[in-house]
Amino acid sequence: MGGAALLLAIGQSQIFWASATRGQANNMSLSLMADLTKGDPFNTQAIAISATTITVALLLRRLVRRYRLPQMDMLAALVFVASLAFLSGWTQPDVSGKTIVAIAGTVPASLPLPHIPEINSPGSRNFVECFGDCLFGFAGGLAIAKSIANHTGQKLDYNRQCLAEGIANLVGGFFRCLPGSGSLSRSAINFQAGAATRTSGS
Repeated sequence: MGGAALLLAIGQSQIFWASATRGQANNMSLSLMADLTKGDPFNTQAIAISATTITVALLLRRLVRRYRLPQMDMLAALVFVASLAFLSGWTQPDVSGKTIVAIAGTVPASLPLPHIPEINSPGSRNFVECFGDCLFGFAGGLAIAKSIANHTGQKLDYNRQCLAEGIANLVGGFFRCLPGSGSLSRSAINFQAGAATRTSGS
């Protein structure tokens, strides 16, 4: 859990620089060191958005707990900060087509068509990387499931969890889906926000 949290933090650190080197190095540690040493200016708007989001979320969480309000603090914080960024013009593209803060790109209008996935040989680099992703996905899914089950008292069936995750990824491979697993960040945030059913992830 600690290692996964560290990877998430390093992966998100790219928002603090105006031009991050993420994607230019396969090793996340090397990418972070490159960002720290190359001397590029900080993206002050992105830092302001991050700090404001954390501050608003923590303040709203205290209000929710004190006055026993509906647990809408996370959603309210995101809507507030997103609206603030939009009204400030930080999401509007300039002459070159770039925005001050990164926004979601163009979303395809249709779902991917079914296809037969390419199967790599066991000795190929893609196979080794996918096998590592598979192990990390299973470990992450089981870790977050066990962590939440310890808080809720629910009974956890590890075999059923692994079987469901494996079948989902096997079927998803025929529809160009991203690899699926238990999300350490999303699951924890959903649980803290009061989520109780599977629909919270949709």
